[in-house]
Amino acid sequence: MYNAREVFNLQGMRHPNVVNMLGVCKEDDDVYIVMEWMNKGNLLKYLRNREHVIPWRRRVRMGRDVARGIAYLHSQGLIHR
Repeated sequence: MYNAREVFNLQGMRHPNVVNMLGVCKEDDDVYIVMEWMNKGNLLKYLRNREHVIPWRRRVRMGRDVARGIAYLHSQGLIHR
């Protein structure tokens, strides 16, 4: 569940390395954030999947991309936890 502050903070955040928020749904006291579809699922599951081998160069590139996304969020005053 997310609160209104998180929804407000995510509005307008646009960066190639940050998953976009598409909308918000509210049901009773619950708030759900609708995020961009990631066709391979979340990054943690992708990295833990032992059915495929991820070359080290790609892993380094992925880490760099994550760092760039987090740096963008920090530059906007957001801390990702």
